[in-house]
Order: sequence, then structure tokens, then C-alpha cells
Amino acid sequence: MIFGLIGILISFLLGYFITTFLWPPTLSRASAMMFAPAVGLGLCSLIFVMFRRPMFVVEAGLLVLLGTAWLLFRRSAVPSLRWIGNLHLPAIYLLLACAVGVAFSFWTNRIEHSPYGDWDATAIWNSHARYLYRDGPSWQKSILNTFHPDYPLLTPASTARLWRYMRRESPEAAASLGALYALSAVAILVMILAQFRSAPRAVLFALVLLGTPFYLDYAVAESADVPFSLYVLATVALICLQSIAAPYSRGLLVLAGFTAGCAGWTKNEGLLFIVAVSIAMLAPIFWKPTSTLRAFSAFLAGLALPLIVILWFRLTVAPPSEIVGGRQYSELFQKLSAAPRYFTIWNYFSEFFWSFGGWIVSPIVLVFAYLGFSGLDRKMLLNEGWLKGVLICVIVLAGYAATYVISPYDLQWHVEGSLPRLYLHIWPTFLMLAGLISVTEYNGS
Repeated sequence: MIFGLIGILISFLLGYFITTFLWPPTLSRASAMMFAPAVGLGLCSLIFVMFRRPMFVVEAGLLVLLGTAWLLFRRSAVPSLRWIGNLHLPAIYLLLACAVGVAFSFWTNRIEHSPYGDWDATAIWNSHARYLYRDGPSWQKSILNTFHPDYPLLTPASTARLWRYMRRESPEAAASLGALYALSAVAILVMILAQFRSAPRAVLFALVLLGTPFYLDYAVAESADVPFSLYVLATVALICLQSIAAPYSRGLLVLAGFTAGCAGWTKNEGLLFIVAVSIAMLAPIFWKPTSTLRAFSAFLAGLALPLIVILWFRLTVAPPSEIVGGRQYSELFQKLSAAPRYFTIWNYFSEFFWSFGGWIVSPIVLVFAYLGFSGLDRKMLLNEGWLKGVLICVIVLAGYAATYVISPYDLQWHVEGSLPRLYLHIWPTFLMLAGLISVTEYNGS
């Protein structure tokens, strides 16, 4: 495990150096650390797939290069570590620490009883990781023999990379990474709400996230849904940060582009997410074209590397998706013109929306009740970043519904087996957006 921890530490340092270089000086440097795991793990998965055997050399070289540049150009901008001794956190964070402890207890028990994850983890994600770890250059052909070989590789590549550091196929590696993804999402949620709202608000919504049984279970199920939800949250959070606290900063949008690309590198649904974010970023072009194009250019700069790898994988390795591959136009037209399918899908969306999460009482009801009690912040409702976040979620859900319309599978089986996980993708982001619009004193940047 020591070598595994070294691998995780290296990915964190790479993510931290990149994040701090792009972080605006008007925002706390400590807050950049919350995005470091997502950025670092995404980058390291790309390095693993692109370079394979010389992975250690590439990571070490990049770490030395970025570390040296940080020491030369950014160290003076970072407070001394003595600030840790003077740090006084509100007592309510003790409640959050207890919740994290309970989550760790559940995760430890879950991993002990199911070290290889759920069925999807065994059949797809860990299976892909084994091909990446064992097969060397032949993995591109061998992986075609697995379930869903068209699925992107961030999650299996991260697991296989950790196995390389650990020098063995540890069944707990993927689950440990899943817990890290989940805690990273909690950290981002707390940081955003504590900075722009209050510590009690941040802890309350973090407790809702950590207390969601479905989210807690899927964090260590070794599938890609919780990692994907992290990258969705990170992207929308960066867009909101830029709009609220650093409107003239392009670095946050570069990071948002990279995390959006990592979402596309995590699941096929990430391609829809990239499109949704692009539409939201370009939406203001009709009333402020120049600034919109500049912002979108920064977003594209961050998106470029993961998008290039995604296109390479889709065009040279992966077969066509089962949703669109080998379909007849007559079949698609028949399903698109079948009105009952739309009503069925709408009923399922409504039913699972109100019952999502595995709670005794729906968390959606609790969140809406809280918003009704606290009131809505009109200023935040008109904020461009917050509106972009809402638009992104709406487009993603509409895209999921459209996929069900043309689905080649039995509609009931497809929806019941996947829709709760699709809601999970935007659940942390929904909580962040809900927390931002509830009325409280604005803390500033």
C-alpha cells in the first residue's frame, strides 16, 4: 500500500501544481487543493494510456518540471505552512469529520465483503484495467473481447496505474480510488458553499451528499459513475467560481475545460456533457460575443488534451456504441415517432426523481423544503455561472431522455437499470447549485 500511496501522492502533486498555476490570485490558494485530486488523477490516466511502459519516467519528469516551475514562480504567492497552526475552523466541521469517519467505516466493511465491486466493475471496469495492466501493446485488440469495449478508460487506467505502483493487482485499489473520488467531491462542495455562503450551509449539504445511501454505496462499487459525478461537479464549480469571484480569469475556464474532458474520458455520457458545457459556454454569444469567444477559447484550451485522446480512442480502438452502431433508420424513426415512449420515459424520470438516493424520505423533498424555508437569492439566480450550471444539467438530462427514446433495449429494463445512476451523475452538482441560491449573507471572495 505504501507504493500505492506514493502513486496517489504523485497524482495529487501534479494536479496541485497545474491547478495553482492557473488559479487566480484573487482566490485562496488553499481552495485550489480541492481540485488537485480530480485534475491529477485525470492527467495521470491520460499519461498511462498514452505512454504505458515509460509512465514512471514521464510522471517523474513532469513532476520535476512543474515542481521546479512552482518553486521559481509560484512559491512566493503561497502562504507559509505556518498558517496551518493558526487555522481556526468552525466547530461544525467536527460534525462533518464524524460523517467522513462513518463513511470510511461503511466503505471498509463494503470493500472487505465485496473487494471486486459490483457486477459492472467485474465485467467492465476492472476487466478493462486487467487488459491495460497485463497485455502491453496488444491491449487495444484484446480489450475488444470484453463487455462494452467502447467505454472510455479513465477509471480502468487509474486502477491499472495504481497496480503498476503497487506491483500487483490489488482488488482494493479501485475501491480506494472510488473513496478518493467521493471525498474529493465532498471537498469541492464544502469549499464552494463555505466560500460563497457559510460553513453551516457547506456542512449541511455535504452531510446530505455523504448521507445519500446510493452515493455512499456506489463510491466503492468500483464503477465509473461516482468519478464521473466528480468531474461534472468540478467543471460546474469552476465555471461558477469564475463567474462569481474571478470574472476576468481565464485559468479557471482552462481547468473547467480539462475536467470536462476528463468527464468525457470517464464515461460515454461525458461526450454529451462536453456538448452541454460547450452550449452553456456559448449561450451568451448573442449579447456579448467578444468576451464569450475568449472564455470559450480558454475552455477549449483545457479541453484539447483529453479530447484528442478521446478521439484517438474512439477512432482507432473502440467499436461503435451499441446505442447508435448498426442501427437502421427505419427503426430509429419508428421509436422517435412513438408518442407512448415519451410518456413512459417522462413517468420514469418523475418516479425516480422523487425516490432517488435510497433514503427513507426523498432528499429532493428535503432540499426543496430547505430552499422554501430559507428563500432564494435573486442575485445568484441571475448570476451567469449559476445559470450555466443549471443549463448544463438540463441539457444532460434531456440528452439522457433522448437516449432512452432511441434505445435498442427493452425500455423498462434499460430505464430501471440505469436511470438512478444517471441521476447520480448530477447529484453533487445539484446540491451545490441548490446551496448557492438559498439566501444567506455573501462571504465574498
